[in-house]
Amino acid sequence: MSKIVKYSKLFCFTLLILSVLVFSGCKGKKTEEKQPAVEENVFSMDALKPILGEAREDNSGIVDVTGDANELIIAYRYYDVDLKDYDDGLVRDLSPKIVALYREFKTLDRAVFQIAVNDPEIPGKWKSYVSFAVNRKLIEELEWSNLLTADFFRNVIDLKRFD
Repeated sequence: MSKIVKYSKLFCFTLLILSVLVFSGCKGKKTEEKQPAVEENVFSMDALKPILGEAREDNSGIVDVTGDANELIIAYRYYDVDLKDYDDGLVRDLSPKIVALYREFKTLDRAVFQIAVNDPEIPGKWKSYVSFAVNRKLIEELEWSNLLTADFFRNVIDLKRFD
């Protein structure tokens, strides 16, 4: 009789351990399923500042952002130290940042840039300068590392200049 009791206790103990393992495995899967999916592309100021920079009185960078992966609208300030050749300086500043933006955010299709520049006549004042759009197809087609200023403005989409 003692062998039967001994084996039944061993059987019950084994069954208990297996039950605990099975239920803990199931519980872990439920926990994973309940966690919300992390948004792949969060187009917030905090996410974009490391790529585009943070605008300050004497520093180029992002001022505001709205939109989503289909069309992102970026308000950007370009600070030109010598207050001349805004086009050349803007292209040198912004081209690598645009490429980095598309490299970081794989689902981004179209980005509209609204550029303001520092006013040479009134220190601390910003004025609208140019707006344009780019899309993923354009990013993939152009050779951005050797892009000349004239080529940049000839290839961007919906170019508008402000005086």
